[in-house]
Amino acid sequence: MLRLAVCAEMVFLDLPFEERVRRIAESGFQVEIWNWTRHDIDALVGTGAEFSSMVGHTAGSLLDEDGANALLRGTEESLAVAERAGVTFCLENLNTALDHPGAPFARADDTLALVDAVARPGLRMMLDLYHAQIGEGNLIQLLKRADSLIGEVQVADVPGRCEPGTGEINFAAIAAALKDMGYRGTVGLEAYASGDDNVALERFSAVFGAGTPAQQPPAEPTATGVPSSAER
Repeated sequence: MLRLAVCAEMVFLDLPFEERVRRIAESGFQVEIWNWTRHDIDALVGTGAEFSSMVGHTAGSLLDEDGANALLRGTEESLAVAERAGVTFCLENLNTALDHPGAPFARADDTLALVDAVARPGLRMMLDLYHAQIGEGNLIQLLKRADSLIGEVQVADVPGRCEPGTGEINFAAIAAALKDMGYRGTVGLEAYASGDDNVALERFSAVFGAGTPAQQPPAEPTATGVPSSAER
């Protein structure tokens, strides 16, 4: 059974952040956040939610030489610590056509190639199908190529970046492909709600067949290495 998570940065936007987290957790999902330095960590712990991923870097950028050196130094140091702690770092593909102009690793294949080349157990790919659909498409073949190097799959429909069923991606086929691959990791909804937030979460859960996600075994914590920006 898949583990399902929901990004608290993108749903229940009319609520204070900690309340968003509670709503997601009470609905039976794990919680994802972006830049953890912008939040009250003690307050988030107090919600009782289980956090599946967060942005893992707080400084540096691959868009300039100095920033790249800082980011890579920090990543190298962090990977050793993360592997000992059972935390997985994930490198995410980002589209440059719409959301992240100028960002490196605009193609998921390039991100995958880097993760494969590094060959560290603590580094996997955050395969974002929303970004991949905009950047290159052919999502099922991409999933199969990434396979064991996937740390998490993130989803949102195209166009609009809302929940499954609001755009052009065949998420039923995506779910079937993940099942055929034997994927048992996390699928994260990193999407806005097209209307009612609870309905968006229900649609997400229905597509990926979670049923009772709150009863699923916990995943290893994941820190997302976003190449250029903490705003995803």
